[in-house]
Order: sequence, then structure tokens, then C-alpha cells
Amino acid sequence: FDGDALAPASSSYGLFLVARTLTGAVQGLFIAAAFAAGVSVVPPARMGRAIAVVISGVAVSGAVGVPVGTLVGQALGWRGSFAAAAVLAVAALIATAALVPSVPSTGDGAASQARHALAPRVLAVLGLTVLLFASVYAALTYIVPFLQTVTGISGGMVSVFLLAYGGAAALGS
Repeated sequence: FDGDALAPASSSYGLFLVARTLTGAVQGLFIAAAFAAGVSVVPPARMGRAIAVVISGVAVSGAVGVPVGTLVGQALGWRGSFAAAAVLAVAALIATAALVPSVPSTGDGAASQARHALAPRVLAVLGLTVLLFASVYAALTYIVPFLQTVTGISGGMVSVFLLAYGGAAALGS
């Protein structure tokens, strides 16, 4: 499902909200699958690093994607921005299918998976991920109004400042 393709075609705010909510839910599943794939292709001693790479990739994608999306939105409008995101999502799907190896199933049942999901180390990683997303998106929520009202920056320069913020976030990750 690609809610980014549904969003620009929506004719009501309700449909748009459903599309964005479904996109967010699918993103959560994608990140979980990325963790599973990442740790399955490295030796056990490097699993922590594989998880860190996935978390960093998520942080970088948000920090860089927001300014690029802002710039595209200014050039193509909000519908064009979502259409471009949908095209990139399809390209990412094709690349993932072609490049990421299959992850063998453990064969464990739901109860076993729940036990592993509630393990303290897993909960710690989930807590870190929540803090990461909350910090990135809280800052991004307020940075554009701050730039526009306090500094007087507008238009394409907002994207430049957002990109600088994204670059700093990428280096920090």
C-alpha cells in the first residue's frame, strides 16, 4: 500500500488523513522488517551495529526528506510532492526486492515472538526509536515557523536551512 499515491488523489481531508495514517502504519512495519533483515545478514557480534544503521537511516531519511519534500512542494505543490514521494516509494520497493536478501522465517509462533518483542533489550531499542522520532519531528514542526517569523527566511531558503539541519542530524546519527 502506498498512501502517498492516494494522498494527492484525495478529495477530502478525511481521506487524506486515512491515507497518511496508513502510510505511517506501513512505515512501522517496514522499519521492523528492516531490523529483521539487517540483523540476519551480519554476524551476531555486529547485530547492534546493524540496528544502529537502520535507526540512523530512518533519522537521515526524515531529516533530509523533509527539506527536499519542502522544496518539491514549493515547486510542484503539495499534490506534486506526494506524487513524487509515491514514485520514489515504488523505486525503493523495486530496489529492495532486487538487493535485499530474503530473511528466513524462524518458524516461531506468535507467543514466542511476543516474548522476544517484550524483552528488555528490544524495549530499550523501541524506546530509543520513539525518542529519536519525537525529537526529529518535534524540531521539524517548529523550525519552519521559527525561520519564517523570527528570522524572516522564506521560500527556497527554508529548504536550505532544513537541509543544513538534516545534514547535522545525519552526522549526529
